[in-house]
Amino acid sequence: MVVYKAFRVGRTGNLLSLIVKGKALTKYKFGEWNMAPRWLEEFGYGPLAFIDIDDLRRYTEICFNLNNIAIVKCEADDYTVPKCQLYFNALKNGKFIPCIAQNLWPKGTVMVGKIKPIKVIEWHSKIKQKFTEAV
Repeated sequence: MVVYKAFRVGRTGNLLSLIVKGKALTKYKFGEWNMAPRWLEEFGYGPLAFIDIDDLRRYTEICFNLNNIAIVKCEADDYTVPKCQLYFNALKNGKFIPCIAQNLWPKGTVMVGKIKPIKVIEWHSKIKQKFTEAV
């Protein structure tokens, strides 16, 4: 199935998790199946994506001002509605702490088991960037 995901882009053109850092960070590779870090998978968490590209655009415009973000078309296995959100500061330190508030995900968010980036749809940055896309 097709989904869309926003990524931060590293200096070398690597696609990185948009929000999480540290031990929860995932480095994604074009044309390869990517999954969340093993410790998060054990809690039933996987990469987040959007089914509708317009929902993703609205989210990135509001939250990130579309700066240094790649919006990428991806293939994904089956998706589910995401579980409760986790505290970002705990995630980067490898800790699993659910938020008290429930269902605060942006409209159209889905959780997948694995995801394969296949094509950059949009690149928003003040600098030029080369991507290593799957051909």
